[in-house]
Amino acid sequence: SNINLPKLKLVSNPIRRITLHEYQCAELLQEYGIPVLSGKAASTPEEAYKLAKNLQDEIGEVDFVIKAQVHAGGRGKGYVKENNFQGGVHLVTSPEEVKELSLIHI
Repeated sequence: SNINLPKLKLVSNPIRRITLHEYQCAELLQEYGIPVLSGKAASTPEEAYKLAKNLQDEIGEVDFVIKAQVHAGGRGKGYVKENNFQGGVHLVTSPEEVKELSLIHI
């Protein structure tokens, strides 16, 4: 049999329809039972300090990773315009350093 099917056009430029921060994706994954590393998002340096301090009090000595939540690729290559601070991911060892770096990122 000779069936005439319509031809499909393939699009080579993907369209981004959803924009989520990393912490939002982690929350969604956890909601569906998919394991992810634990983490918390803070909106102020004081909130970041409190979260880090609570975690340190609960677990003991721990390293912290500060990650800027931006909708852009290459987070580590970026910089803060106001002070030319390089990079959106930093490893620190104390709640005080968490607060200090949060002052730059938030």
